[in-house]
Order: sequence, then structure tokens, then C-alpha cells
Amino acid sequence: MLPSQARNSTLALWAVILPAALVLRLARFVGWGLGDDAYFAWIANRLARGGPLDLDFGVGYRLGLHLPNALSFALFGTNDVAFVLYPLLCSLGTVLLAYCIGRRIAGPGVGLIGATLLAFSSFDVAFASTMTIDVVVAFLSALTVLLFLKAEEVSGRLASLLWSLSALTLGFAYMVKIPALALAGVLALYTATTPRGFVRHAPFYAVLTAVWAGLCLADYVHSGRFLNYWILERACAPKYVPGHLAQVLAYYPRVMFLPAVTFDTLVFGLSFHAAVPALAYALFARLRQCRLLVLWVSGLFLFFEFLPGRLGLPYEPLPRFLRYLDALIVPSLLLVAVALDALASRSRLAASGALVVLLASSTAAGGRIAAVYHDALRDERLAASFLESLPADAVFTDNRLFDRLNFQQAYSGRLHLVWMQTHIEQGRTPAWLAALGPGYVVTGGARGPEVSRHAVFELGSLRPPPLWLLLNTIEGAPQPWRREPLQIFYAPQP
Repeated sequence: MLPSQARNSTLALWAVILPAALVLRLARFVGWGLGDDAYFAWIANRLARGGPLDLDFGVGYRLGLHLPNALSFALFGTNDVAFVLYPLLCSLGTVLLAYCIGRRIAGPGVGLIGATLLAFSSFDVAFASTMTIDVVVAFLSALTVLLFLKAEEVSGRLASLLWSLSALTLGFAYMVKIPALALAGVLALYTATTPRGFVRHAPFYAVLTAVWAGLCLADYVHSGRFLNYWILERACAPKYVPGHLAQVLAYYPRVMFLPAVTFDTLVFGLSFHAAVPALAYALFARLRQCRLLVLWVSGLFLFFEFLPGRLGLPYEPLPRFLRYLDALIVPSLLLVAVALDALASRSRLAASGALVVLLASSTAAGGRIAAVYHDALRDERLAASFLESLPADAVFTDNRLFDRLNFQQAYSGRLHLVWMQTHIEQGRTPAWLAALGPGYVVTGGARGPEVSRHAVFELGSLRPPPLWLLLNTIEGAPQPWRREPLQIFYAPQP
């Protein structure tokens, strides 16, 4: 690589690709609104105000998530931007890391193409401004890999430092989510196919083992169980329903290559469609420099697809989550970058056309996903803002809006939120409605694209009691996530 090429590629990264990545992510900004956000925000807010850490459930163990979030709240207050600042920065950092890994493996051209593809990646663009923990883990995984590769190239104290930093980074990722450890298996396969690999890479595995053993020992001291983190996480994970193995095993291939029902679009654009021929090219051309990328993609896919949820028979697969596939994005797009770079040496026009198609598909898909979230979260945000402007009183509503109100008022408790989810899900009757009050009653509207309709406080065929005073109506187009307009009433003393 010529020095001028290195300078030009670095300039393009900082002057064009990273600013474009930032603009795209800010244009698709979402904020608070995913399923576990109520837990994550509450824990971070509590820690930011000097409260204790609660390790009585698995989510509480995720210090790699809670501590940065708490720092963000402490610095910028409890709000949507502060809440998603950590994954947003991680998403931008992953673009930089993709460039560095691609450049190290196959040159500056591959690094730039890989960074460009990731900057426009539909999943990353749409979910970078949400508390999608897989975006954070993707960054930490890429950093682990880069430090690992750099450690291979040096010796002495610098190598020891880099091996240690790589292992510590992966240990930190483990404290964001347990499946992050799967990358250790990928690196072990890479080590096994490297001459004298286990001798050369031994410091990495020694430090990683020490880190994991230390965390397990700390867990034992706290809970009396070495793997309490694992046990609690498994206890709250979705359970496999026997008899649906074929549908479960088809889930990842389906969401990789077909439009997702919720968003009516390809969530990952054409990234995986392009990665399949790129993977085949790397294998058939025997590109040794792509060995780690091939193992990274195929190893993690096989792990997520086939690893059992428990040891023993009958076989039970791990729970399926669309967001887990973000772990495959960096190596997949880098393989695509290698293939496009090779194609460019034969036909720049064909390579440029393919790149434009990939970027266009990602841009369209990212815009569609963000539009769904913007519409599905709009009602509860407008309702929360309106309620904040009213005199303090009790609020009767469902859990989802309950959580949004708590977050929006920074857990100040100014509005007294009345929990009544059991009644909402078991059935609403005219007598039950008439007994609500005094205070504000919020019904209908959207609560997010994936919130069950049974969990939302809707009037349906019921009529509001005659003494209720309608304060506000938030209209919205009928959607699967919005079956009736959101209405805010004042209910007097029954």
C-alpha cells in the first residue's frame, strides 16, 4: 500500500463516510421505545443517582450496558438522546473498526468499501439510535477482532498488552450479553487453523479465562452460584414450544433473505444476499486473508442457528431474535467488500453498479424501519408530553404508557401512575371503567410495532362513562399497532 493511498483512504473515511453515517443515524433517530427499555432506563437512572445495583434478575448483571448508560444520564440527564447515546457512538465506532479491519486484511480499498456499506447498513442505521444491545456488542466484537489481529503482528510487551486488551474487550461484551462469548469460539477456530496458533495466541485465552473465572467467582460471592448470571437470564428468556422445530430453525434464514412482516421490508437490505456469493468467492478463490471473516460469519451463524438451549434430549433450540443477526453484519459486509474490490479490478462499472444497488436497498430499508418506529411510538410520546403539561394527578393507563411516563418525567413521581395491567388483560367492563378515578385516563393509540394488542388499554366497543371529560385526542392512521385513536380523559371521583 502506497503512503498516498493510505492518506487518501483515511481522508475519505473521516471527511465523507463517518459524517454520512452520523447524518443517516440522526435522520432515523428513534430513542426510548424497545421492549426492554423500561428496565434498562430505570436501572441506569437509579445508578446515575447513586442507587444500588439490583442483581436479583439477569438484566441487572449487564454492567457493560448499565454503567455507560448511567454515566450518560449523569452527564446529560434522563432523556431520549442520553439513553441511546451509547449505542449510537458504538454504531459509528463500528464503521471505523470495519475500515481498520478491512484495510488490515485486504488493503485500503476493501476498508473503504466495507466502511461505506456499514455506514449505510439498514439495520445499523435504523437501530443505532435505540437501546439495541446487539449494536453495542457488534462494536465490542469488532474491537476484539482488531486488537487480536494487531497483536498477531507484533511481539514482546506490546503484543502482551494487545492480547490482554482484546480479551478484556470480549469480557466486557459478555457483561452486555452472554452470547457475545460465541466470538471466543470463532477465534479458537481461527487459532486452530493458524500455524503454532495456540502457542502464539495463548496470552489471549489465558486472560479471557481469567476474566471469565473472576466474574464467575464474583457471582458466587454475591449469589452463592458461579453461573447465577446465566441462570437468571435463562429463567426470563422465551421458552421453546415443542412441535415447532422446523419453524424455529427457518427463522434466521427467513429474516435474512425475506421481508419482515412487521416492517414490510428487508431488514438487512441486500446485505446477506450479497454476502452469500461473496462467501463462496472467498472459499473457492482460497483467499487466506479472508479466513477469519469466513469463520466469523459461518461460525456465529451456526452457533445461533443450532446451539441447543439446554443440554439433553429432546433438542431445544436457543430463542430467536432478529437483532442477533447484527453479529454477522461486519464480517458479511467485509466479505462483500473483498468481492467488490476484486470485481472492480475487472470492471469498475459493474462493481460501482453493485455498490449503488446495495446502498440504495439499505437506505430504503432503513428508512422504512425507522418510519414504522416513528409512527408506532408517536402516540405515547405525544400523550406523555400532554400529561406532563397538566396539573399533577393520578394517571390510569397500561404498563407501556406507564413506563414511558416514568421515563419522560425522569422518574420524579410528579404524576402518580396507577398500575392496572391485570384488569386490562383480563377484560374491561363498563362497571370497571366507571370505578376509575379521580385522575387522567389514557386509552387507545399505538405503543410500539411489536406490543400485543391485549396489553394496550383500549375502549374497543365500550363507551367512556358519561362523567369522563375528554381532554385530548391523538389521531393516527389505522395500523396493526394502532386500532383506535389515543384519547385522554379526566375521570372525577367515582
